[in-house]
Amino acid sequence: MLVRQVLRCHSWEEVFLVGRLGKKSQTTRCSSIIWTQWRPKLCSWNGGNASLKEGPKPNDKNEMGVLLSYPQYLANRMELKCSAGLRTKKNPFLRYEAKRQNRRKKRLKMSSIGTGYDLSVTTFSPDGRVFQIEYAAKAVDNSGTVVGIKCKDGIVMGVEKLIASKMMLPGSNRRIHSVHRHAGMAVAGLAADGRQIVARAKSEARSYESVYGEAVPVNELSERVASYVHLCTLYWWLRPFGCGVILGGYDRDGPQLYMIEPSGISYKYFGAAIGKGKQAAKTEIEKLKLSEMTCREGVIEVAKIIYKLHDEAKDKAFELEMSWICEESKREHQKVPEDLLEEAMTAAKTALEEMDAD
Repeated sequence: MLVRQVLRCHSWEEVFLVGRLGKKSQTTRCSSIIWTQWRPKLCSWNGGNASLKEGPKPNDKNEMGVLLSYPQYLANRMELKCSAGLRTKKNPFLRYEAKRQNRRKKRLKMSSIGTGYDLSVTTFSPDGRVFQIEYAAKAVDNSGTVVGIKCKDGIVMGVEKLIASKMMLPGSNRRIHSVHRHAGMAVAGLAADGRQIVARAKSEARSYESVYGEAVPVNELSERVASYVHLCTLYWWLRPFGCGVILGGYDRDGPQLYMIEPSGISYKYFGAAIGKGKQAAKTEIEKLKLSEMTCREGVIEVAKIIYKLHDEAKDKAFELEMSWICEESKREHQKVPEDLLEEAMTAAKTALEEMDAD
């Protein structure tokens, strides 16, 4: 830094040059006035010899004679790289340029694969990405599909709960939870992280009711849970939640459906899907006339979507979990009745067989 301040150089390439050439002439610590006075306007480099084309020529005994070796590299770097006389491994300028390019390539490679930028959730990559949050979203994408739709009389949620072992009892490791009397939550991703979010949502619902004496509005509950999820993306000693949730509820504004992502983003939807089959599920949801559909009809449609997206050849066996919040359930979050669930599963399997037959 001292050399650069003394010489008033425009770049570190100039400092490098003067440092290399100043070993013999000992002119590295020249004053800025002499530097400006004797700096030639245009020089060229030919085979390692410098020749001054324009500008004052100092005396041979002058300590600033080193300026005669000021190459055109500093005025036009690209022209120097094309000079035939400098294409040698011993040339210091080409070695310096090669090292600089290699460092740049390493930085770009690190930013593309996350190396060095994925150690903390507080670190941004050069292109503005936070890899820890992307890894958390990947955990959600590897989970079973979760679908939620808003019908004209309520909310329906369905989960493709993959069975990790044949020894598991049906109904264990639930993916759909009741948050309050009027609200429920479906989880995709890491089940343990999902339980933590559900516990926080229950705490927020109880706190709101104890303070205001009424059930928490669904939009308020969504904002509080999303803020809690986002909190874990702000500090290096925390990790993001490896799960996403669909929150459904029925309040004074009618049925409400929200989805909260691992980054802490919360959006309101008519129909939402997360998990490995989210793209195909969204396409199927867009085909439905949700504003004209009842929740009883919605249960059958959600079951059809989940069965259609399940790949028996690649995926494990699954258990269908479904819940609803509607007039039929007295605006309370409840599991879909067993008879209706069996009817929906039968209709979904029949539709799948007909599609395979075609």
